[in-house]
Amino acid sequence: MKKILFFSLICCFLLPLRCQVLPVFESGQRIVHISAGISPSFYCFEISHTGMGFDDIFGVENLNFGLTENMGFFISNPIPTSGFSHDSYGFSLDALGSLHYTVADRFALMGQAGLTLNSYEFKMFGFIYNVGLEFLITEQFGVFVKGSYLKQYKGHFGLFVII
Repeated sequence: MKKILFFSLICCFLLPLRCQVLPVFESGQRIVHISAGISPSFYCFEISHTGMGFDDIFGVENLNFGLTENMGFFISNPIPTSGFSHDSYGFSLDALGSLHYTVADRFALMGQAGLTLNSYEFKMFGFIYNVGLEFLITEQFGVFVKGSYLKQYKGHFGLFVII
């Protein structure tokens, strides 16, 4: 099993270096992500918009940059050890810089960092970090998974549409 995982990692990172790969995202595109997520203390639903601004930044082919606005709604996890009452809810508004690196046709890595106003977890203004994988199913539609961190981890899965 370790050999298969090692071989898969080599394929994901070395093969794209040897062949021309078409980027998943390009400047001028707008992407809408819709997701559901979970953390140890809450469930969340988010919608975001990314406007892609620059291609091949830092001189790296297929590394694209955009700006993302994100809005989320959170509902407390009904597990008694979560530390929140069962009727807790909140929202978040995020402004993020977004990097998307295409490693293979239809497959991209995503990294985001930015500021958040979060009324649920900590009633705070702070920094949020996201990392994820995006897979383009058709020319305009895809799926993604991402992990987020703001003093607590949460995982997301969802759909995206290029408009």
